[in-house]
Amino acid sequence: MTSSLCFGKVQTMVTTTKAIVKADFKPETVELIKRTVATGTTNDEFEMFLYQARKSGLDPLSKQIYIIKRKIRVKDYDKTKGTWVEKYIEKATIQASIDGLRVIAQRSGDYAGQEEPKFEEDAQGNPIKCTVVLYKFDKKGSRYQAAVGVAYWKEYVPSDDRQAFMWKKMPHQMLAKVAESIALRKAFPQDLYGLYAQEEEEVVQEEINSPVVEEPETIEEPSVAKEEAIKPEEPKSEGVKEQPPQVETKPEEEEVPEKPISFGQKVLLQQFAKRGKVDLTDEQIEKLNFENARSLIAEIK
Repeated sequence: MTSSLCFGKVQTMVTTTKAIVKADFKPETVELIKRTVATGTTNDEFEMFLYQARKSGLDPLSKQIYIIKRKIRVKDYDKTKGTWVEKYIEKATIQASIDGLRVIAQRSGDYAGQEEPKFEEDAQGNPIKCTVVLYKFDKKGSRYQAAVGVAYWKEYVPSDDRQAFMWKKMPHQMLAKVAESIALRKAFPQDLYGLYAQEEEEVVQEEINSPVVEEPETIEEPSVAKEEAIKPEEPKSEGVKEQPPQVETKPEEEEVPEKPISFGQKVLLQQFAKRGKVDLTDEQIEKLNFENARSLIAEIK
């Protein structure tokens, strides 16, 4: 079934099956999204965002899905200093609103609602833990418990006070959204794979952080004694004063680290693996470097 959805003056074509909805944005819609929703993104980041929006069938202009640029701390090898240094770089993350996740679940036709969130609180009434139970319909139309989402306050409240404003203002509601998001992904893994709600920001930021690369081992320079033992003795000439042996030392070669796999490459390969186009686990994908990942993606395409 094909339907036409109108968002203000912007029209988007959506092709619908029971559980899968793929949006095909018109060129003018793509330009509008680039100017408004995805400002500051690179071409690759924007293409990844459009890919996820088309795949999920969510509308960026209705804020069902959006892309956020964050500054994260990574380690980089400084050739001039010959050591690892910490620096901040910008990385893009794609997130869905809790309403966007609900839309995908409802669209499947199998979603059968959920129970009210249940909280565990401390003596002051502050939430410590939230549990959400979610239900689906089986093929016979019977309602059954499909998933349980559990979220702990200390694991999701933002460490930055500037980002924790809403968590302090509405703590129960924010934690309930996280628990519901977890339950929805458990119940609909194929449709919601890789989509996180904004309230899960702390976990999303942790997942996109580049791994800390160990400092390379220093190569021991050969000592003078070892050089003298290896160097053959030259014949001595009478009347000529013996000169001390000249030790030739080679400059230590700098070990340049391999560029790690990018966020976009990782997401794309995970999607390929999910569809059976490549036989790799998430752990194996994480270990790929940038060049290997690029070659593999080009081969698959």
